[in-house]
Amino acid sequence: MNMMKLKGKLVEKGKTYNDAAKHLGVTTNTFNSKINGKTRFYIEEINSLAEFLELTLEEKADIFLNWNLHTVKEHPINQAINRRIGIDFKRRITMSKWDEEKIAKREAKRLETKSNSLPQMSDPTERETHILIDYPEDKIIIYSNNITVINRMARKGYKHTKEDLIDGNVYSRTYEFPIGMMAKFATVSIFK
Repeated sequence: MNMMKLKGKLVEKGKTYNDAAKHLGVTTNTFNSKINGKTRFYIEEINSLAEFLELTLEEKADIFLNWNLHTVKEHPINQAINRRIGIDFKRRITMSKWDEEKIAKREAKRLETKSNSLPQMSDPTERETHILIDYPEDKIIIYSNNITVINRMARKGYKHTKEDLIDGNVYSRTYEFPIGMMAKFATVSIFK
């Protein structure tokens, strides 16, 4: 956010911190913290303040967005910006070569993950993952019919010991590991 421009607009419109605070329904101290960057403005406050100061779309973008806006390229984040701020920008964010490469890599990884993923066969109310600790055998047994967990286990390279199929598609898998791997499963986000 460009707080100096916002402060300049307040002066230009003859408004005080107290006037703006009253319009937003906050105390003057709270508004002072926001305009000095100690706390953040919420989207509703940004829209209300822009209306209060009669800002144009361009002024609103220049004050409340940190990006260098140009008319040259369409950036993927614009839809999110438009939804959050509620305005349709005529200009778009310029992407550097690094940004384009990063977005291309993310999209390629997403498509690869999607193509390697198995379809979900179980009903949402029936999805489950069980972890059984078998102390006499010193092993952990993991059963899951949640395809998200199964796909994560496959991406991590874990081999299943049993697999149940329905119409040729994976319904569930069972995995077995030495009990010493328990700490490893506690520190990764396979099961969330």
